[in-house]
Amino acid sequence: MKIRWINHASFVVEGDDFKLLVDPWLIGAAFNNGWDLMAPTITEDSYWAQITHIWFSHEHPDHFSPPSINSIKDKLSPGVVVVYQETVDKRVVGYCRAKGYQVIEVKDRQKIRIGHETEIMIGQVPFYDSWLFLESKGQTLLNLNDCVIKGRRQVADIKKACGSVDILLSQFGYANWEGNPGDDDRQKASASEKLRRLQLVESEIRPRYIFPFASFVIFSHDENFYLNANNNTVKIAVDFIKNHCMSEPIVLKPNDSWEPGQGIPLAENVEFYEQKRLGWSSGKTTTKSFSAVELVEIIEKYKEKVLQKNSRLLVRAAADLGFFKTITFYVRDLDVAINFDYTKKAEARQRQYDDETDVKLSSDSLAFLFQNEYGFDTLSVNGRFRSSRKVENHMFRVLSVGALNNMGLSFSFTLPFRWRIISRALAKLAA
Repeated sequence: MKIRWINHASFVVEGDDFKLLVDPWLIGAAFNNGWDLMAPTITEDSYWAQITHIWFSHEHPDHFSPPSINSIKDKLSPGVVVVYQETVDKRVVGYCRAKGYQVIEVKDRQKIRIGHETEIMIGQVPFYDSWLFLESKGQTLLNLNDCVIKGRRQVADIKKACGSVDILLSQFGYANWEGNPGDDDRQKASASEKLRRLQLVESEIRPRYIFPFASFVIFSHDENFYLNANNNTVKIAVDFIKNHCMSEPIVLKPNDSWEPGQGIPLAENVEFYEQKRLGWSSGKTTTKSFSAVELVEIIEKYKEKVLQKNSRLLVRAAADLGFFKTITFYVRDLDVAINFDYTKKAEARQRQYDDETDVKLSSDSLAFLFQNEYGFDTLSVNGRFRSSRKVENHMFRVLSVGALNNMGLSFSFTLPFRWRIISRALAKLAA
């Protein structure tokens, strides 16, 4: 088994009769211009024709990146097969089939063969993520990407399904909004918690090698650039592994190849990423903006869409009972506040920002939030807003209806019977 590094959370597992490409985010920004790759992708065009299978862990754009897929579509073999977890919404498999790919949908813990002596197994975790276990000629690999692992019981369950693991790959930095500028303690605590999760998994799985990965990114907008200061760097992650884990850390640069037993210039590779990180001295700015009139119209269309897809009676009852509280968005480039409420028409009014009650963001972020069912998921990841934790929790609750719709579900009287979905939502809230 050989691993060829692509970028961020993307690599290729190479065998004699297969080449499995994982989570190719190759080009461009992600999460509404909130993230950028730390280093450029440099894989040669001729390599893509050798790929036999592609696996996406989940729909987040740093793992399932349509621009990246489209950029290599004509370079891939016509027989390449996409493997994806079975979902309710079928959006990813539908997209891939529409693009002409052969697709295999895999049930939770189902094994499929991708080579003469190679099997993979996909495991689903809350909320919508999945992990990959690969076994080839007696060598094993477990890719946890950015699955949220909450405790030893969950790790033991994964270990029971997989058995022994030679190579473990896991996220090493926080990947979401963690407070406002100046909330250093919260950000440092989140960064430390990610390393503790990595240590927990490593202590139970006991792999020979561990790849700290899926965090080779920059919060790249001027609205979220401050989140880089307290996040884990590659060097911090490697030093932590050396001091607190038994496994050997492996870090590769884009286009590097490696196989078990082979040495690597670890210090040189870590320094490569340190220099790429330091090359970002500031974030990008956004030039696109929306007027207050346009934003009100976008919000009203979103509300009507929600009320059509869900039980109007239940949504309005939840709002009347205070479960869905009014959210006030302060649009910083317009100096106006716009209320969001399922039972009242949105209105824009001129007033100053109140950091205790408002969500502060730019007009293009607010437009993106309500133009897409996955808008809040994107906003919570890219961190392009300011808010108190209390208001953020209110916003999550209010906009969770759209998140359910994004998964192919609805807020209706049958939802309490979908315990698996509810438990995943609760797990996400606790992440």
